[in-house]
Amino acid sequence: MASVETYSAEEVDAAVEALADPDRYSHAQEVVTHAAPGLQQVLRAALTAGGWFDSAHDAQLSQAAEADDPAERVEVMRALLEEETRLSMLVGVSVGFELARELAARRQDDDNQEEKRCIVHVAEHEQLAGVVTGTISTMPGVSRTHTMVAFETFSKHDLESMFSIGE
Repeated sequence: MASVETYSAEEVDAAVEALADPDRYSHAQEVVTHAAPGLQQVLRAALTAGGWFDSAHDAQLSQAAEADDPAERVEVMRALLEEETRLSMLVGVSVGFELARELAARRQDDDNQEEKRCIVHVAEHEQLAGVVTGTISTMPGVSRTHTMVAFETFSKHDLESMFSIGE
């Protein structure tokens, strides 16, 4: 399992402040709409496990439904809705936080795929960009490239030792 990154209160405060820009949410809304059925199951399970849908909650619902005074019924329903919204928001944020960690961990796992190395010889160093971006990066299975350039001639022994780091 990947290591879990932690955040200071100051980092969280700065991130929450940065979320004030409404344009940030268009992609998030698309993703959440796609994931809504699964996320809804997670939310319901978390609220159930937390005791939200227990007998105390049922008693409050009954109290609201049986209230003779419409103003009292509205007040009890408002309190229930406020509490349910607050808890759902907290659970939803927690689920979103863990979902972000899971996605990051999966992306990191994808990044740790088998690494291939190659040595490219070109007559002119300007040709290297075309070889990397036009040929190597378009090959099946290549998701990214990292180019190191050497302008000296190395012996075969030097090249083998340079590319055996971490093996």
